[in-house]
Amino acid sequence: MIAAQGKKYGFEIVTQHEPPEFTFFIKARCKATGRFSYINNLNTILSEFHIEVDDPKVAESIWVVSKCEIGDFINIAKQSFSDSFFLDYLERRLDEDRTEGEWENVSTI
Repeated sequence: MIAAQGKKYGFEIVTQHEPPEFTFFIKARCKATGRFSYINNLNTILSEFHIEVDDPKVAESIWVVSKCEIGDFINIAKQSFSDSFFLDYLERRLDEDRTEGEWENVSTI
């Protein structure tokens, strides 16, 4: 797991290996409310990870990926989530998403 902290949100980039599959997902948690969501299907994330509109991953918030993809996604995540400009932009998109009630999981952790 890779953790990153923005101003309003905390992020967990998670990979799991349950043979024969690998899974990859990003969890965003609002610091003020504790509410969280898996955000892989957010357009900002899809774009950052170069996911095309016809890719089945577009509809999923947890991706089943290949061994090769998992390495690529980890590298992209490390680079993206260490960039303060990306984090600021992502947090603005998450604010919009939450305002529109689009968070899939509204439980607190």
